[in-house]
Amino acid sequence: MNVKELIFGAQAGAAQSLTPADKDLQGSLPIADIDRGVIRTRDGRLAGLFEVLPMNFFLQNTAERERIISCFAAWLRIAPRRIQLLCLSQPVDVEHYTRRMQEFWERETDPLCRQCIEDNIRQVRSMVQDGAFTTRFFIAYQYEADMGPGPYTELYRVAATAKGYLARCGLTVVEPQYIDNQMVETVFGMLCKGTSRNIRLPVGFRFMLEDCFASAAAEEKAEADAAEVAAAEGAAARQENEDVETTDEETTAQPKCGRKKRGAKTEKYKPTGVMDLICPASADFTARDCIELDGVYHAYLYIAGYGYRSLVRGGWLAALVGLGDGISLSVTLHRQPREKILPKVANSTMWSRSRMRDVDDTRADYEQMDSAIYAGQYIKSQMNRANEDYYDMYTLIEVTADTPERLEVRLSEVERFCSSQDIICKRCDYEEEQAFHSFLPVVSVAPEIARKARRNALLSGVAGAFPFYSMELCEQNGILIGRDRRSRSVCMLDIFDSDRYSNANVVGLGMSGAGKTFLLQLIAMRYRQQGRQVFLIAPYKGHEYRAACEAIGGLYIRLAPSSTDCINFMEIRRTSLDVNAELERTETRGDSLLADKISRLHIYFSLLRRSLTEEDMSRLDVALTRLYGRFGVTRDNDSLLDEDGQPRRQPTPRDFYDLLMEQEETKPLAFVLSRFVNGSAAGLGGETNINMGNKYIVLDISDIGKDLLAFGTLLAADICLDYCRRSRSEQKIIILDEIWSLIGAGSNPEAAGFVLELFKTVRGYGAAAIGASQDLEDFFALENGKYGKALLNNARIKFALMTEPEEAALIQQHYHLTDEEMQMHAEFTRGQALLCAGRNRLGVDIIASERELELITTDPRDIERIQERQELERLRQQRTAWGHGRTDMDTEEEDTGYDE
Repeated sequence: MNVKELIFGAQAGAAQSLTPADKDLQGSLPIADIDRGVIRTRDGRLAGLFEVLPMNFFLQNTAERERIISCFAAWLRIAPRRIQLLCLSQPVDVEHYTRRMQEFWERETDPLCRQCIEDNIRQVRSMVQDGAFTTRFFIAYQYEADMGPGPYTELYRVAATAKGYLARCGLTVVEPQYIDNQMVETVFGMLCKGTSRNIRLPVGFRFMLEDCFASAAAEEKAEADAAEVAAAEGAAARQENEDVETTDEETTAQPKCGRKKRGAKTEKYKPTGVMDLICPASADFTARDCIELDGVYHAYLYIAGYGYRSLVRGGWLAALVGLGDGISLSVTLHRQPREKILPKVANSTMWSRSRMRDVDDTRADYEQMDSAIYAGQYIKSQMNRANEDYYDMYTLIEVTADTPERLEVRLSEVERFCSSQDIICKRCDYEEEQAFHSFLPVVSVAPEIARKARRNALLSGVAGAFPFYSMELCEQNGILIGRDRRSRSVCMLDIFDSDRYSNANVVGLGMSGAGKTFLLQLIAMRYRQQGRQVFLIAPYKGHEYRAACEAIGGLYIRLAPSSTDCINFMEIRRTSLDVNAELERTETRGDSLLADKISRLHIYFSLLRRSLTEEDMSRLDVALTRLYGRFGVTRDNDSLLDEDGQPRRQPTPRDFYDLLMEQEETKPLAFVLSRFVNGSAAGLGGETNINMGNKYIVLDISDIGKDLLAFGTLLAADICLDYCRRSRSEQKIIILDEIWSLIGAGSNPEAAGFVLELFKTVRGYGAAAIGASQDLEDFFALENGKYGKALLNNARIKFALMTEPEEAALIQQHYHLTDEEMQMHAEFTRGQALLCAGRNRLGVDIIASERELELITTDPRDIERIQERQELERLRQQRTAWGHGRTDMDTEEEDTGYDE
C-alpha cells in the first residue's frame, strides 16, 4: 500500500487518481510544501491563508455599505503589502451529501426512519440539478521582511488581526480546528478538482504522514525550518528592493513557469511531503487555450489593465462573483511604497502634459491622453490629501469544465457577461500554465500575465471592490432547508457547525399560519434522519405532530388529564451533576442530585400557585427533604440505588400530598397537589409509565388545560434537558413551539428564567435549543421583554417568517434588519422566511418532499387533495382486487369444464 492509500484509504473506482503524482509535475508547481498552516513556495517565500464567510452586501443600506467599505479599507492599510483575494466556486456536492445520508441509512435500525432517509435522498437529488454551486472566499497574504523576525508567528498574527477588523465589516474569519487540514484541503481542491470531490482528507492526515516516516523526518524538518525561515526573510527583502522599477513592468519575484524540460529538477525530491499526496496524478499543458489537470479542463482569462471602469460603486467586483459552477476569481494586490510612486506619478503626468501641447484635439487618442493626465492628477491629489495608498491590481478568472466543448461554452458566457459590465477580459492563450500558477494562493503573478493585467488603483477603489458577497448558504454537512429565493440555489444549514456559529440555538418568529410548525417539523425530521436525538414540545395543536412522529418511528407522548401517559415530575432522572463525568478527565464530583431536584420543584410549585410566600417556600423545602428521606434518598447520590444496585422507587405527587396533609401548617400546600391526587389531573400524578428510549419524542401538552399549560411546558422541557445532560458527546435538539407560553405575560420569572437558562447552557451539553413563537407582543411582554430579548441574543440562527405589519417593526428592531431586508421580508407569503445565519441574511423558500408535505401540512386544500388521492388509490386497489377475483373465477370455470 502506498502513502496515498494509507492516508486517504483505498477508494473503489478511483485507483487511477490515487497513483503517485508525477515528480516533475510537482517540481514545476510554485508550492513546495504546506506546514503548520503556512505555504512554502519554490522561490523561498512564505504565505498564509484564511477563509472568510461572506455576507449579503447589497441588502445593506447605503450608509451601512459605506461603513463596511471603510472598515475594509482600515484593514487594508495595515495588511501585508501583498495579498490575494480568492473567490472559489465549486459544485454542490450532492454525492457527498448522498454518501453521508447513505451512511446514516446503514446505521439506522428503524425501518420507518430508513424510508424517510430514502425520501430525503431522492428529494435532494431532484433539487440539485446541473449548475447548483457554492462559493468560498479566502485571503492569502505573504510574509514581508519588515513584519518581524519570526515568519510563522507573524503570519498567525496577521490572521488574528484580520479577524477583528473584518468582523467590523460583518465578515467572519473561519477558525478551523486543524489549520493544516483547511489549507491542504483548499490547495487540494484547486489542484485536483475531480479527485477532491470523491476523496476527503482524514482529520489526522499530518500525524499519519509523520508516523510513516518519523525516523527520517525529525532531523530533516529541523534543518528545513531554519533554512526556510532564512530563505523567506531573504526573499522578502529582495522583493522589497525590486518593487516598482517602472510603472509599466511587474517586478514580482516569480520563477520562470514556461514550458521546460520535465526531467530537469532544481532541488532534491522529498517523497514524504504533503505535495506528494495532493499533486494531480495527471496533467497536460500542451494545448494552446487550456490545460488538463486531474481530468478537468482549466482555462484562464485576465482583465486587461485598460479594461476596468474608471468610475465604480461599492461592491463593484461582486458582479464577477458567483457567475456559475466552475467560474472562480483571483485578485492579487500589491501595495507600492508611496515614496517611490509619487515621483513617478508626477513625472508621468508632467510628460503627458508636455505631449498634449503638441497634439491637436482632432487626434484619435487625444481623449485618452487627457484622461491619463486627469488620472495622474487625481492619484497624486488623493495620495497627498486623503492619505490613500497606491496598489497594483491583477484580476484572473478561472473557468473549468469536464469537457473542452463545455469549457468553450463557459468561456464565451464569461466574455459576454464581462462585456455587458463594461469590463474587457482577454484569454491567456499560450500562457495557461503561468496563469494557473498565478491563480494558486502564492500571492504572486507570473511576469507574462502581470505585464498585461496590471491596473493601478487607490485604496478607496480597492476597498470598494469588496468581493465577499454571497446570496447562498450551502453547508453540506447540514440539513436541507429549501431554496434561496434570489439565486434559486439549494439552502442547507448545519446548526452544529461550531466554526461558523458560536451556538446551535435557533429562534423562529412569525404570525399564525406562516409555517412555523411546518419548519420545526422539517428540521426535527431531517436531523433525526442523521441520527440526532430530537425532542419536540407542543403546547398547542400537538396533534399536528403525530403523523410525522409515527411515520419516522418516533414516540408520541400525550400529557393530559384524559391521557394514560404519565411522567412523574418528582422523579430524579439524572445520575450525576458532573458534566465531565463521562470524559474521565477530571475527578468526579458528588454534588447532590436531591438538592438540585428540590430547587427545580420550587419552580413547579410557583407555577401551580402564584401566591407562594417566602414562608411557604421554606416549608415546601423542608417537606420535600422529608419526603425523599422516607424513600431512602438523601444528599448522597449513592442513595438513589438500593442494596442490589437498582434504582429506588421515587415519590409521586400522591406521596407528597399525604405527607403535607400530616401537619396543619403544610395543608395549604397540599391543596396545590389535590388535582393530581383526587382531581381531574390524577392521571398526571402517578409513576412514570413511558420508556423514553426513542430518538424522536413528541411531548403533546396541548390538552393539559390552560391553567396547567405553563406547568406542562416546563415539565416537558425539564425532562428533555435531563436527558440532554446525560451525555455531552451526542448531539441533541430540544424544540419548543409557542415558546411565548413560558416567557410571555402568562408565565412568571421563574419559568422564563428556566427557559433562558436552557438556551444559555444547552450548548455545553452538545445540544441545541430551538424555539418558535407567533405572538410577538406576548413574546416581549414579561418584564419589558427581558426574557424575549435575552433568548434572541442567545440564538445565533434566526428565522423571520411572514408577520403582520405592526409585528414586522418588532422583527426589524430585535433582528437588527436593514430597510432593504425588511422590504424583502414584506413580500413573504406562507412557507417563506428570512434566514439570519450568523451574519448571513437570505430569503428562503422552505421546501418539503411530497411525503413530508402529506405528513406535516395543515392547509385544508392540501388535506383535501390528499384525501382525494387516497380515495382514488383505495378505489384502484378495489378494482385491482375485483379483477383478480374475476380471473380466478374464470379459471375455475375453465378447469371445471375441462374435467367434465
